[in-house]
This record gives sequence, C-alpha cells and structure tokens, in this order.
Amino acid sequence: MGWFFFRYVLWASGLVGVFFLPNLSPLFAVQAWQTQFTIELTRDWISLFALPVTLDGYTVYLSHPFQIWIVDSCNGLTAYLLLAAAILAYPAHWRVKTLWLMENYLILAFLNSLRITLVIYATQWDSDYFYCAHDCVGRYSFIVMTLLLFVIFTQRVKVSQNNSAPIKPIKPTKPTKSIKADPSPTPAR
Repeated sequence: MGWFFFRYVLWASGLVGVFFLPNLSPLFAVQAWQTQFTIELTRDWISLFALPVTLDGYTVYLSHPFQIWIVDSCNGLTAYLLLAAAILAYPAHWRVKTLWLMENYLILAFLNSLRITLVIYATQWDSDYFYCAHDCVGRYSFIVMTLLLFVIFTQRVKVSQNNSAPIKPIKPTKPTKSIKADPSPTPAR
C-alpha cells in the first residue's frame, strides 16, 4: 500500500505539473481544449433537455439575470488526472491501464457535462440554488463518481507483479524420475 501511495504522489505531481503549470507545461493548451469540449457536451445536454437557457461561448444566460460561466476549473481535467495517476500507480499491465484510461476519460467527460447541466437546471429555478448545486452536490458527487471508477478498476483488474507483461500462470511440471543410488558398496581399489 505504501508503494502504491508513493507512486500515486509521483504520478499526480507529474501530471499536474505537465498539464497545469502555464510557464513550464508543454500540455497547458489541453486545458482550453478540454474546456471547449466540456462546453460542447453541455450544449448537447441543454438541447436534449430543452432547457430555456442560452449558451454563448463559455457563458450560460439564464432566464433571470444570473449567469454561469464554464471555465477551465469546470472542465473535469483535475479529477481525470487524479484518477489517471491512481490507475498509472496501480500494479497492472500497461495495456490494461491504457484501455481504462481511455474509457474513464470518456466516462468522466460525459458525467462532468451532465453535472454542469444539472447545476444549470437547478440554478434556472432560483439563482440561490447555484452554490449548493455546484459546490455541494455537483462537486462532491463528481468526486464520489471518480473514486467509484477507481474502485471498479481495482475490482476488475488483476494485480501484476511485472507491469510490462501480463501475469502468466505457472504450469505445474511433471515429476522427474529420480535416479536411485546403488545400495551396494563400491569395491575398493
């Protein structure tokens, strides 16, 4: 467990550094792309549920004067990177980890845009609901869903001692015939 925690901290620190430090990060632009992707998914949910709101750029205009902005901190990338760090730190085969990383990215993007849509829906009724819907229900339910995805991962993936190759069962070998020593003494010369 200690080894997993150590590797998790290393992976999380590295991923956060690579994606979130604007002056040092080669992948900082992923933030803007992820935010735009989240906005487009949220736009689809708004259309599907026929919510009486207008989404213009990153601003959601409600029927009352309250507005909601979908900014970089709303895009779900932080939760995904923390989940990715846990998956990468887990002792499993790399091909399995890669598959789970891709699947969980899509699942979290879907759930995050649905979470934002539900916050918009609750706030549509009354702008006072925003803080509870966003900070309490939305944020904590997203954390719980992310943790649940990792629990599902750990339940379905076998632990591997060697991360570069899948575990192969050891086949029992057939017993070999033993050579019995001749009980008679050897003649002396």
